[in-house]
Amino acid sequence: MKIRRTGLLPRQEFVRDSRLFVVATEGEKTEEQYLDIFQSRRVKVEVLSTGPDGKSAAKHVLARMAEFEERYDLGPDDERWLMFDVDRQRPQFIEEVTQMGLESGYRLAVSNPCFELWLLLHLREHDTTDLECAAVINRLRSHLGSYSKTKFDSSPYGRDAIVKAIEAAKLLDRQENVRWPSYPGTHVYKLVEKLLEFWPLVK
Repeated sequence: MKIRRTGLLPRQEFVRDSRLFVVATEGEKTEEQYLDIFQSRRVKVEVLSTGPDGKSAAKHVLARMAEFEERYDLGPDDERWLMFDVDRQRPQFIEEVTQMGLESGYRLAVSNPCFELWLLLHLREHDTTDLECAAVINRLRSHLGSYSKTKFDSSPYGRDAIVKAIEAAKLLDRQENVRWPSYPGTHVYKLVEKLLEFWPLVK
């Protein structure tokens, strides 16, 4: 028997219209710490991060989501997202994973080259031409003074910065109805836009 979805929510969140976002990520720490910004009494973001085994490839992200669905009885309004990067992955593998994900009803929040591009867009950094992931991280460090994947500082990522990042990501998203963005780009904004719908309810 599957575990009821209410088992994922703190006791005070047992309300009929609670919304659950399940996000399977490539990263081990950074994405989870960023998404923690959006936790509230009305919304729970359950992040399925890469564990100490280091299995971060897109196929493993997909597998974690599938395993989670086998354990929990999710509701029709609960959203399931796959979040991973294009860099270091073969295009045919991305093609297979995104197709299987969509067929399973999952949504996609893919970044090209990496999740840190999404963070960089919060900082009004729009010169993203010819940026490999290492260069993106270097620019983050230049703006912030430091950047760590394991000790995430959420202070630069307030509401205004998030709105600006969404606007910038949309400008980079030049192709409609594609599974992952052209280079450079990030579809994390699609998930964050959904989360922002609930943020005013807790502020």
